[in-house]
Order: sequence, then C-alpha cells, then structure tokens
Amino acid sequence: MAKFSRKWILALVASMALQTILSAVAQEAWPTKRVTFLVGFSAGGFADSVARMIANKLGPRLKQNIIIQNMDGAGGSTAARQITVSPPDG
Repeated sequence: MAKFSRKWILALVASMALQTILSAVAQEAWPTKRVTFLVGFSAGGFADSVARMIANKLGPRLKQNIIIQNMDGAGGSTAARQITVSPPDG
C-alpha cells in the first residue's frame, strides 16, 4: 500500500473542496420561476393560514415570491386534480 504524505492528502482534500464549491457556483439558481402553493381549501381557513406561514418563511430563503392560490371544492379534490393536469416544472 502506498504511503501518502500529509501535504499530498491536504492538497487532494482542498482540490475536492474547490471543485465542489465551483460546481455549486456554476449551477443555475433555483427556482427560476415563481412558486405557487395550491391550497385545496377556502381562503382564511386553517390550511390557508399554514400555507401563508410557510410561504412567509420560505420565500426569503428561496429569494422568490410565493403565490398562494386557493381552490376550494370537493374536499380538496379540485386542487388535487389541478395539480395532476398541470405541466411538470421540475
């Protein structure tokens, strides 16, 4: 088994860390489009309040505005159907 010097190992680790940092910087910022939360119940209810609290915390972290769209009806089935027919966005 080959012996590696401490300097060689540190250089290897530094190189791997640099590659990781550079690849993270090179990646495109996500999300690039606006984010929409589809809430399957009416505005002002518990589900709407929770979605708005999450959006208020998540929006600044993603650096995006989060839109809350309420679609009540059929106990949330209308919103679920809308999600299944919407085009995939990644």
